[in-house]
Amino acid sequence: MNVKKFPFDTQVCVLEFGSWIYNGYELNLLKKTGKDSEQTEFAENGIWVLSDVNVEREVRKFNCCPEPYPMLIFNIILKRRPEFYLANILLPCVLLSFLSMLVFYLPPESGEKISFGMTTILGLLLFQQMIAETLPPTADNAPIIGTYFTFIISMGCTSVLVTSVVLNIYCGSSARPLPGWIRTIVLGKLGSVLGRQNAYVKNRNEYNMVERKAKEAAADHLYEKNRSNHNDGEFCGDIGGKSEVNISRPRSSTRRKSQNDEEALVSAGSKSVKDYEGQWREVAVILDRLFLIISLIIVSVAAAHILIAIM
Repeated sequence: MNVKKFPFDTQVCVLEFGSWIYNGYELNLLKKTGKDSEQTEFAENGIWVLSDVNVEREVRKFNCCPEPYPMLIFNIILKRRPEFYLANILLPCVLLSFLSMLVFYLPPESGEKISFGMTTILGLLLFQQMIAETLPPTADNAPIIGTYFTFIISMGCTSVLVTSVVLNIYCGSSARPLPGWIRTIVLGKLGSVLGRQNAYVKNRNEYNMVERKAKEAAADHLYEKNRSNHNDGEFCGDIGGKSEVNISRPRSSTRRKSQNDEEALVSAGSKSVKDYEGQWREVAVILDRLFLIISLIIVSVAAAHILIAIM
């Protein structure tokens, strides 16, 4: 059987009728023509449709005998009815293949991305086994739909792998700032193409503001620390011939100012860390949306190609 275009395949059943005992001079076989040759006794069924029956007469000669041996060869052409397979196997599998790509649409904080991807892969494996049980075991003409399922299952496994990387970026957000090329390419160019430009501008403005505040707090803290150390142990010299005057501040006031500066610096640093984590999470969201579009395009092209090939 040639099941390459299953379930839109057409099978040809070849039946040969002849005599091994009587030769053509003793028993002659002739094919009928006219109304007697019409096929009117075929029982209708839900699997096959009788398309045509061709009859050929062939005369063969063998090395053992000089007499001719006529034979009648019937070619029964059966076309499979695809309605059952379309409604119960093919259509659900195509929809499931599109559904498996929606693993990139789930938000990372849902915690269901990996389980959703694995569930769809198991569903595809189940349908693949159903098709394998329906078809005869043959290695000559592998069905195209089987290749399609193998490709979709591979896509599903790849999507789970990519989702693991995206979740690692999202949940394991680093306190380190984004590299410049990631900020430019992912947050800038890809973000604008995928509709995340506003988030990029917001993160960029917050990033610049936090960096500026952190630098200002660090500079103020360093300045106050040096000034406090200078005033606590030294006196101003004679100014205009006047006597020396001690202008040092009390140590408690200096210590309080230093503590406030340190608290401001820690607060600015914490905000900076949170801003870095937010940027890394924004990168994960953009990558999710990018892989969603790429996977949907690939699955759509594969589904269109398989339908055109088998129909």
